[in-house]
Amino acid sequence: MKSPHFFEITAVFYSLNLTSIFLLNYSLMVDRNGLQFILLFTSVLYWYFWQGKNWARWILILLYLFAFLNLFSWLEHSWREQGALLLDALSAIAFLIWVNTKTVRKHFQHS
Repeated sequence: MKSPHFFEITAVFYSLNLTSIFLLNYSLMVDRNGLQFILLFTSVLYWYFWQGKNWARWILILLYLFAFLNLFSWLEHSWREQGALLLDALSAIAFLIWVNTKTVRKHFQHS
């Protein structure tokens, strides 16, 4: 059984993640194929997360931890990149708090 508002909250984190990917892509100039792969991987990962797969939960936890740790490179980036890093870090904090709530953990115990 899905927790209340599980899909909506997951969609918010997904859209924040895509926004930061596009902001960082502007500055990193990842080629078009690389960006398409990143978007496909992210979409599939969030789909399995929404379906309640615990392995997808752990991968997202690791990715959000790395996003938070990117703050240590804050001074090396332009203001646009800093905005994307800040967006990533804030969404990482919110995601890590939310994904470890009792309701969400219970949702993933069955997979």
